[in-house]
Amino acid sequence: MEHMEQRLIAWVEEQNENNVSITNSVVKEMAKQLYEDLRKSSAYIDVKPFSASCGWFDRFKRRHGLTSFSKSKTVDENSDTVSRSSIMGHMEQRLISWLEEQNENNVRVTNSTVKDMAKQLYEDLQKSNPDVDAKPFNASCGWFDRFKRRHGFTSFTNKSKTVDENCTLDNFMDAFRALINENSYSPKQVFNLQETELFWKRMPSKMFLSTDQESGIKSQNDHCTLLLGGNAAGDYRIKPLLVCHTDAPTVLLGSSEAHLPVIWRSSNTGFITAKIFGDYFVSQLHQELKAYCENEGLPFKILLLLDMDLAYPPNLVDLSNNIRVLFLPTKIPASIQPMDQGVITMFKSCYFHQLFTKLISGTEVKGESFATDFLNSFDLKMAIDVIAEAWTQLSEQVMREAWRQIWPEILEDSENYLINGDINGVRLSILDMAKAAGFTEVDERDVEDLIESHSFERSNDNSQEIKIEHEETGDSTSGSDQQIKEEHQIGTWNSASDSDQQIKEEHQIRIGNSASNNESVRTLSTETLFQICHLGDQMISLIDENDPDRERSSQVAIHFQNVLACYRELYREKIEHADHISANTFSIKYE
Repeated sequence: MEHMEQRLIAWVEEQNENNVSITNSVVKEMAKQLYEDLRKSSAYIDVKPFSASCGWFDRFKRRHGLTSFSKSKTVDENSDTVSRSSIMGHMEQRLISWLEEQNENNVRVTNSTVKDMAKQLYEDLQKSNPDVDAKPFNASCGWFDRFKRRHGFTSFTNKSKTVDENCTLDNFMDAFRALINENSYSPKQVFNLQETELFWKRMPSKMFLSTDQESGIKSQNDHCTLLLGGNAAGDYRIKPLLVCHTDAPTVLLGSSEAHLPVIWRSSNTGFITAKIFGDYFVSQLHQELKAYCENEGLPFKILLLLDMDLAYPPNLVDLSNNIRVLFLPTKIPASIQPMDQGVITMFKSCYFHQLFTKLISGTEVKGESFATDFLNSFDLKMAIDVIAEAWTQLSEQVMREAWRQIWPEILEDSENYLINGDINGVRLSILDMAKAAGFTEVDERDVEDLIESHSFERSNDNSQEIKIEHEETGDSTSGSDQQIKEEHQIGTWNSASDSDQQIKEEHQIRIGNSASNNESVRTLSTETLFQICHLGDQMISLIDENDPDRERSSQVAIHFQNVLACYRELYREKIEHADHISANTFSIKYE
């Protein structure tokens, strides 16, 4: 894998030097070709096939500092001119070399030491390139988080990387099986979480729905990061963690955070930070997995597989007596990462299938102009609903099949399920809907690129804005390692309950206060519930009286009744409660 990536980087640089335009799909195809060439050689004959998944692609770009393929990652050392981004790249390369040297000499380094060295190296490069108009660099916490994510660093307290560089696939698989056997984990108790990015408003480029999309500019406003996962049994999907770059937007004001279909968090960059993941781990994830084990009658012991590229507090492995964390080393094939085995791709396919379904339903009535109007009105609240709907559409079979590479023993009695067939079917359905909506120029490659092009590419200006934002806010989402340790270090989970409740209450208060300043908290009054039920009955009657297809109208009526059942029950409860209060008041008044 390492040799393939080195050759791929060299190929990308060659294309850039020759001004050859390349896309994400082209790079992934070349990666598969290079990997296959290496696999066929005698030294790599036993290596498993490689599919160049979206998860691997995101990690590849982060590891090598790539954002887009329009320019080369590196700069000729003999070049007369060097850009500010080149100085930053050279500084980070020298910083990594310095860290490796400290580790080889067993020299302990801290976050502050690393930041100071980064500033010193940057200043040295500025002095050696006086013609470059480079802005001052102060090694902010925002840059530091991104630096660690790009290069796979987690903690600098002992070694710069927490996984042995020489760890092989066989070594990891042996350790994984040993943990399973020693602790008697069942497939229901082994989970995997993986982060992925989503541009929740993006459409195929050929639809040209806005000036921004036509010019290829990607707005950060529709960017978010999701944390998705489930267990090896395939019967449980963890509630998604959604991280956006802003606090609760206007469309969510008045909504109850506890009743959102996702766990809402925010950071200045829209990415998961170590502090966000630490809060999520000790509160939401712990409670959710504990409740699952209780419902299944299982002892509360969980093995959680995490990617090394995920941002997490350095003391994560010490935060729980019930959840054991096993990291997936960066140098082993991405094919063993469960959520990368079609789960995330299937989720994104389902997401855009739902989005196109909503779009075409209006386009058929109002024409092609509805598409632009629909996307202009499509907000984050609607996107959250689509995210939840797409996540629930993933079948147990899809979730279970994702574990075949890393834990084949649990699937010995089941047939090999080809998830790619389902993914292709969803993509073709999206293509059909796009053409039916009048966008005949959209083709299969456009749909494929839409689903796979979800890695946020920052320009230098955007990076500078994010850095300034971190400095002005004090980078509250990051914090020091010591602060994270003090906030999350706990002896037993019983002692963590007060802290968990405080975290939940603080977040709820924040959204509640915002709501009070802009709009009242949403409530379902008795009058509103009556109107909902009444309008539902009118809709059923209208269909029944006019649809000549009795079988169809009957099925729709049953569906409507089932959908409205929860509101009818809530209406009856409110009426009964009101009658009870009236009766008590009457008795007291005339007693």
